[in-house]
Amino acid sequence: MESNFSGWLLDVSDFTAVPGRGVHCFIDGKQILVGNRKLLTENRVDIPSHVEEFVVDLEESARTGILVAYDKNLIGVLGVADPLKREAAVVVEGLMKIGVNPIMVTGDNWRTAQAVAKEVYTFFPFFCRNCGFS
Repeated sequence: MESNFSGWLLDVSDFTAVPGRGVHCFIDGKQILVGNRKLLTENRVDIPSHVEEFVVDLEESARTGILVAYDKNLIGVLGVADPLKREAAVVVEGLMKIGVNPIMVTGDNWRTAQAVAKEVYTFFPFFCRNCGFS
């Protein structure tokens, strides 16, 4: 069957989402990995120390580092962030006024979670009484 798409859209096979790690698939028989360090290391992709340092810098800046590998070779790193919404302070303050003690729950790695917690503390320091950011 002929494709209606231009040449930039490639045929993907064996696409799998790996919870807590990322995704992998094959294009033209070559493995593609997009995800965190664990996904890449489990698939025997070497992460050079300068890339590891870059990912740590991303995480400490409240961004999640996403690594991309093609055929067992690391080819890129993306930093993505979900910035705090300004209205979050109002919501948290409202919850606290009615006796709810809010907590932060995240699927991010520890460094990114710490950086976000620092950001939260900047917006409403009363929220992080025991965070150690004062």
